[in-house]
Amino acid sequence: MKKAGRGASPPMKKAKKSDPVKENQDIVMKYLKDTESCDVQGPDTCRDMLIQALPHALGLGAASDERCPFQTNLGGFIGEVISASAAKWQGQVSAAQAKVDECEAEKAVADHAKAEASAQVEKQKKVVEDTTAGLKESKETEKEAIKAAAAADKEVAEFDDEQAAKVDEKAESQSIFDDCFTVLKAGDYTGKFPSSKLAKITSLLESLKTDGSMLSALPLALKKKVDERGKFDEMVVSQSEAVLLENLKALDERISSGDSLKKAKEAAAEAAKAAVDSAKEKKEASTEALKFAQDVLKGAEITAKDAQKTVSQKASAVSKAKAEHAVEESGLEKAQKVVEAFGFLKDRVAAVKEDEEEGGPEPPASPSRLGSLVSTVSGLIFSPTKPEPTEEAEA
Repeated sequence: MKKAGRGASPPMKKAKKSDPVKENQDIVMKYLKDTESCDVQGPDTCRDMLIQALPHALGLGAASDERCPFQTNLGGFIGEVISASAAKWQGQVSAAQAKVDECEAEKAVADHAKAEASAQVEKQKKVVEDTTAGLKESKETEKEAIKAAAAADKEVAEFDDEQAAKVDEKAESQSIFDDCFTVLKAGDYTGKFPSSKLAKITSLLESLKTDGSMLSALPLALKKKVDERGKFDEMVVSQSEAVLLENLKALDERISSGDSLKKAKEAAAEAAKAAVDSAKEKKEASTEALKFAQDVLKGAEITAKDAQKTVSQKASAVSKAKAEHAVEESGLEKAQKVVEAFGFLKDRVAAVKEDEEEGGPEPPASPSRLGSLVSTVSGLIFSPTKPEPTEEAEA
């Protein structure tokens, strides 16, 4: 034989043809052996017999147009087992989906409760904020009321002394008017001008907040002889006299109304005291309101925290339910693939024979062997209870 050259490629191997019968048979076979996914009624020998029967009932040489009745019966047993398994998984998927729906519905309720609890917390925070501001305001009101009451009490306590001072002030003002102003106005003095009298008049007028121009002009007018005074001098003297008389009148009215004024001040002091009591009550009420609002807020925060915890629990339950659903769905998908594989084996017809591979297909089992398998499997799967013996058998 001529050797191939150094650069020659090795001969291509002929690709092995796929065998759909073998592939689908392996799928069904693997499933029948899977005790966790596929249930088979009866003892373990039932499963073993179905496994042994599968190649003979549905494998090579056992297409739908090649089977004998025994093979058809065996295929029917295998199909019933696979269908029952698929139905079981379908039921488990439906139950798992129902559980997912239930958990998601419960989580939706929990989410709503959490949202309401959070809203209540925010609402109560505003109540606490407003109540805190109200308490601050009531404290300021109480502070001002106490200050006003103290001032009112002081006026009442000092009233008698002030009244006596007004009497003295009236006497002194009257004396200055009578003994000083009247004398200088009339020029009723002899000898040197009495500057001391003028000083008392101007001092009194200054205390009465008299106009500065008048205070400047008055000494000049009073120092002149009466017959030497002009119209401006007379005007200054007249206006000064009016100021002094108005002061005497005001002092007289103040002194004469002393009793009523004292009673008014006492009434004002009582009203101020009542205002203090009212302010204290309002402050105490505001304090209690703030404490209550803070307690309600704490309760709302606890409720919100519990609601969040419930949401987390429900979310975990949803995840768990979905994981379980995924497991069941995976089992169903596996069963459905087996159902498809079984359907292919059951419904296929014999293909036109092509070049046979080495070894060739395994010949189908003999009718006698298949009949034995059918009888055994049928008895184990569909007659789990041993029948009662008949009278003829007993005889």
